[in-house]
Amino acid sequence: MFVDFGFVGVLLVAGVVASAVYDMRFRLIPNTLTYTLVLAGALVSIIDGRIYSSAAAMGLCLAMVLPLYFAGMLGGADVKLLTGVSLFGDWHMLLECLVMTVFLGAIWALVYLAPRIYSRCMNLMVRVRSSDVEQSAAHAPAPTIPLAVPIAAAVVCTHLLGIKVLV
Repeated sequence: MFVDFGFVGVLLVAGVVASAVYDMRFRLIPNTLTYTLVLAGALVSIIDGRIYSSAAAMGLCLAMVLPLYFAGMLGGADVKLLTGVSLFGDWHMLLECLVMTVFLGAIWALVYLAPRIYSRCMNLMVRVRSSDVEQSAAHAPAPTIPLAVPIAAAVVCTHLLGIKVLV
C-alpha cells in the first residue's frame, strides 16, 4: 500500500537513504546533507501551507530526541536528520516514524552488534591473565551503531509504504 508519493517524497527518501549509506560507510552524516533536508522540509511545509503542523512536529521531535542526545544515546547528526524528517509531515506521522525507528533500531542494534559482542566474548575467554582482560576492556572503543539506517527504514515504512504502528 503506497501513499501519495510525489517529488517531495522522493526528496525525503533520497535524503534519508543517502544519510544511511554515508553513516554506514563513515560513521557520520555530513551537515550539508542534514541541513539540506531540514531546509527542504521547511520550504515544502511553507509552500504546502502547513507551516504550523510542521513546526509542531519539529517541536515534538526535538522534545523527544534532545534528551536522548544529552544522555549520549544519539548523535547530533541523528537529531538533525530526525528534525528534517519531522518537517515533511505532521506530528501523527512523526510519532509513527519515531516508534518505527525505535522498533527497527532495536533489531538493527542486535544484528549489527551481535558479531562484535561474540568476538569480544571469545577474545576474553582466550585470555588467561586478568590484567590483560582489564587492559583490553579499558582501551577498547565502544562500538557505535549507524542509526541513520533504522531512521531511513522507518521513513520508508511510514512515509512511502504508509505502515501504521499506532492506532
